[in-house]
Amino acid sequence: MTLIELLNRQTPEEIYTLLRTLAKDLEIQVDPFTTDPTPAAVLIPLVARPEPSILLTKRTDHLSHHAGQISFPGGRMDPSDTDLESCVLRETHEEIGIG
Repeated sequence: MTLIELLNRQTPEEIYTLLRTLAKDLEIQVDPFTTDPTPAAVLIPLVARPEPSILLTKRTDHLSHHAGQISFPGGRMDPSDTDLESCVLRETHEEIGIG
């Protein structure tokens, strides 16, 4: 079974549980579902290969926040962003050149 087939068989609650498990495995220390949220968006890019995979990025070591962490492309909304979709497309383009 491919990753896409697996996700298509999941309910939103099951996907939420999978993402929380992934966050724990990646040692993400802040639970974004329980803190006061800042408007932001991430893209979970699926790479179409014989065995699909998820594209992750590694933040540069010189950043003042989250330096060296593995992450999904995305980030906080800018005043120029009209919605979360425009935010994630802008951030993804800035970070990895797609979007």
